[in-house]
Amino acid sequence: MSRALPKLSESLGALLNQFSPLEKMSENEVAFLDLQSVKGITSHLRLMRTLATNMEQELNVYRLIDAGRIYSDTAEQLATEAAASFILDSADNVVRPDFGRKR
Repeated sequence: MSRALPKLSESLGALLNQFSPLEKMSENEVAFLDLQSVKGITSHLRLMRTLATNMEQELNVYRLIDAGRIYSDTAEQLATEAAASFILDSADNVVRPDFGRKR
């Protein structure tokens, strides 16, 4: 069973928590990151990139579904209008074919 991906906001919050203590440093202080911290940060960044990609793809699917709905409604409306032109006039219910012969 696969583990559920965390929310993008949770990953951003975790990354922010790692860097928050550095905000309190003065301008002449230098911050160093150990290898473990760099690995953790890059791991969070990879995860956030995956989450963002998944969200973008999901949004594109919803946009395509919505566009398909609009196009199908338009096609249905055009088909209805075209079919309405084929309906016989109710005053004359006899179909009189025209074979090109002059009377």
